[in-house]
Amino acid sequence: MAGAAGVAAMTTERRRPAKLPAWPVAAGTAGTFLAALAFLAGQVRDGRDPALGPAVPVAAKPAPREIVVRKIIRRVVITHPAPRPTASAAPPPVAVAAPSAPAPSAPVQSAPAPAPAPAPVVSAPAPPPPAPAPARAPLTTRSS
Repeated sequence: MAGAAGVAAMTTERRRPAKLPAWPVAAGTAGTFLAALAFLAGQVRDGRDPALGPAVPVAAKPAPREIVVRKIIRRVVITHPAPRPTASAAPPPVAVAAPSAPAPSAPVQSAPAPAPAPAPVVSAPAPPPPAPAPARAPLTTRSS
């Protein structure tokens, strides 16, 4: 009977329930976390986060200002006037010889007509003064 008592003990012993798998619990936890994260991200995006304060509307980016670059170009031209002629450099005056007619000493009655007086001797015109030296190239400066 000892055997029968052992069999009876086995049949009356409570069976332990089978262990449930862990993946449904992990999936439920991850789903709940992601749902809460999405909700809070929506709150922050809408500007209703108490830690950050109300959302400040972002102003539209203004059009870029037109930048005007002002460049000043100043040209200075320096000229040297031609030197003034001095008294020593003045051309000599043109000398005109006076006609020389012989003075009649005695009247001649039957003399042929007097020869015409020779043309006055005019000296050649004075050569023009030498040309001034070529002017220097203009001086230009750049500022800025």
